Amino acid sequence: MSANHPSDSDIVNNYNISLDNSTWRIYVTSGSVNMEYYIDIYRNRIYSTITNAYGLDVNLFGYTESNRNFDWGSTWAEYTGTANLFNSAASLGIRLTSTVAGDTLTTSAEY
Repeated sequence: MSANHPSDSDIVNNYNISLDNSTWRIYVTSGSVNMEYYIDIYRNRIYSTITNAYGLDVNLFGYTESNRNFDWGSTWAEYTGTANLFNSAASLGIRLTSTVAGDTLTTSAEY
């Protein structure tokens, strides 16, 4: 399953999680910022939990990356970093998050 994000900044989407185990590709693709990782989710009738987060891949065109952080817990996974414009002091924060609650996966992308 995929949680796809169109190329706008500060995007939030919700997805229904099916019962049992599932794997989701969490990603955003734009002309200059492309980020992705995978999460494994287990859902029973009462709750959902993230059992693994892995495969972080970040590709920046026209930027270099710094301050990379990728972490996760039982209900969330998050990548944060800084995109630094080549030959400039300009930079922007980039973030790709996912959270689970009940039968809902919520994803957010900022860049």
